[in-house]
Amino acid sequence: ATPGGLIRAGQARAFSGGTGAVLFTFDGTAGDDQVGASVAGPGDLDGDGIPDLLGGALLNAPFSPGPGQVRAHSGANGTPLLTVNGSGPITVFGFSVAGAGDANADGVSDFVVGAPRMDPSGLADAGRATVFSLVGIPPGASAYGSGCAGTGGAVPRISTYGGPPSTGNGGFGFAVSRGLGGAVAFLFLGTAPLVPGFSWGGCDQLLSGLILRVEPPATLGGTAGAGGAGFRLKGVPVPPDASLLGLVVHFHWLILDPGSPNGSFTTSDALSVTVL
Repeated sequence: ATPGGLIRAGQARAFSGGTGAVLFTFDGTAGDDQVGASVAGPGDLDGDGIPDLLGGALLNAPFSPGPGQVRAHSGANGTPLLTVNGSGPITVFGFSVAGAGDANADGVSDFVVGAPRMDPSGLADAGRATVFSLVGIPPGASAYGSGCAGTGGAVPRISTYGGPPSTGNGGFGFAVSRGLGGAVAFLFLGTAPLVPGFSWGGCDQLLSGLILRVEPPATLGGTAGAGGAGFRLKGVPVPPDASLLGLVVHFHWLILDPGSPNGSFTTSDALSVTVL
């Protein structure tokens, strides 16, 4: 497709299975992007209960395949969730994409990307398939403390997504996983850590100083009532403010769960984040 006159920029469309109407249209942004070279429904990546979308963009330069790129989009509103770039000039990264389930058992869905012209160990065009997690612990962040077990003995985890916590990163956010499916979760931030944690209804309180709740609360995806099945991503954009460089903030999830030691809520471990 040639959206906006951009030759071979490509285009991917999501259609309603009920009416055939176009739900979303994703256009390539440069000539030879080749958006839509591969597409897949990887399941619910962000925990909002709605299946999401994956698309490969081969990013071909004239007469020479580019490094490639894969983009994950929300099935709820089409907004970007994650962009992953290939690492070489002719790997054709994104030639194929697919959901991978929860490959690393962190409670969040993963996906796999094919790069058939990768040269692993110097083997020309041997190819490579790589499994990616949407979430993790980026540079500038470190986990501390321990979470509190809830229904089924599952302990919630905190992580981040959307790249590093750098100034101006509007796609940065936090994830909670292994919570109670369908439960309401609250993200808190504090100006100081509390280690070791002070017991808060049988669960460690890991924040100190000025403590604020990051609104609005999040409803976890996953099977309702299932321990360890709930997860959700929550965007917390980093403002483009140079005065924030070096600022350290601490984050902690609280999840409503009657199966916790106090019969009301459970908590995750905490994360110290340095703005880069």
